[in-house]
Amino acid sequence: MVLDLFVAGIAVILVALATNIRGSGSTGYLSVALYQIVAFSTTLQTLVTEWTQVEMALGAISRVRTYILDTKDGNLPNETGHVSDKWPAKGAVVFNGVTASYDASTDPVLKDINLSITPGEKVAICSRTGSGKSSLVSTFLRMLELQSGSIYVDDIDISTTTRQAVRARFNSPPQDPFFLQGTVRENLGPLRVATDERLIQALQSVRLWDFCESRGGLDEDMNEGTLSHGQRQLFCLVRAVINPSNVLIMDEVGGSVDADTDALIHEVLQKEFEACTVIAVVHKLHTTLDFDRFVVLDKGRIVEEGPPRELLERPGSLFKALYDSMQTEER
Repeated sequence: MVLDLFVAGIAVILVALATNIRGSGSTGYLSVALYQIVAFSTTLQTLVTEWTQVEMALGAISRVRTYILDTKDGNLPNETGHVSDKWPAKGAVVFNGVTASYDASTDPVLKDINLSITPGEKVAICSRTGSGKSSLVSTFLRMLELQSGSIYVDDIDISTTTRQAVRARFNSPPQDPFFLQGTVRENLGPLRVATDERLIQALQSVRLWDFCESRGGLDEDMNEGTLSHGQRQLFCLVRAVINPSNVLIMDEVGGSVDADTDALIHEVLQKEFEACTVIAVVHKLHTTLDFDRFVVLDKGRIVEEGPPRELLERPGSLFKALYDSMQTEER
């Protein structure tokens, strides 16, 4: 608006001068001058718009540079160990006397956790709300510091290697899916480690390919607004499928989806991650009865563990009490 008024003012001044100064020029010259003023308006608007974009880009670069230079390394001095590119090659996980709290002044949320998981085993973690199941996952991903104890993966203490290595080597689909600005292909694998055929196959495994294909396929811009919550969870699961790891961590990924989507998630787990170690925090117990083992927490401690069918038949079982209460709620 300001630029338009500025150019209009120049045009008015030009016309006023041309009409009041004798012999200042012909009508043709005046027409050309007015045309050039209109063209100058467009050029000036483009210049201001582009300059604004450059300023925004320079500001973003400055903030990124400041973050890189000023942000402290999240690793502790002893967390400098390097691991093999193939780690974890097996997926054996051991929690050895793990105790952890969110603050040194508060009671531990995990107390003396001892748990051994064999390669390829599917283990479900369950408990009442606030008993520490999500905290257990947080310690594994190095987001919650240990007060004592250790966690080993394939005989390597994860506290001795960098946090980036730990989080990059384990698959952990988020509860709240995150999408990048870009195409479907870029959102599935920004590093492009999988072929288009593999991407399509993975989308077909969670029944999302028909949906994506109808909207332009892999080259279509990602619009998360067109996806339901369940489809977003499935999309994140596809990312785990095409970026395989021998350890998969899931924190109630299917806790807020409908029954059909939850069943599909567990079908994909059994098919695509058959040889992987799976540690899943679960809320809907009846959909995970095909897991090898359940671990039941209460007030930060392991109080029960074993095959689900066996726990359901055990007298006084806390797992059975949780299972029965959830069945009652669903009715």
